[in-house]
Amino acid sequence: MACEMIRAVKEGGAQIVNLSLGGHTLDNVPPVALQAALETITEWEHETGQEVLIVAAAGDYADTTPCWPAAFRRVVSVASLAPDMSPSPVASTQRAIRPMAAARWPGKSAVRFAASSKLSRQR
Repeated sequence: MACEMIRAVKEGGAQIVNLSLGGHTLDNVPPVALQAALETITEWEHETGQEVLIVAAAGDYADTTPCWPAAFRRVVSVASLAPDMSPSPVASTQRAIRPMAAARWPGKSAVRFAASSKLSRQR
């Protein structure tokens, strides 16, 4: 995944990288490959004057343990909301790294575009 992020930016010209994934590490330390990829992308940004927005899922672990890659400071983390727009009880807050997710969106009964470009209902 780390190599694909770099390739998408440097070779594919991606301006937004969406990482709809996340996970914990045994020691709460960032994964080396992801950290290196983000550093490589930051260096590329400085060299070219271009910017890349990197977005990742904050996680649905209902805890404050860092969920990587969303826990990286340069990554915009996105967490879910309950249907009443209150914080979802399963959304990870990652208070150990950041005060809260940078963006939140309803996570139950959300409408999303599937890979086939057809609308699907996520429950």
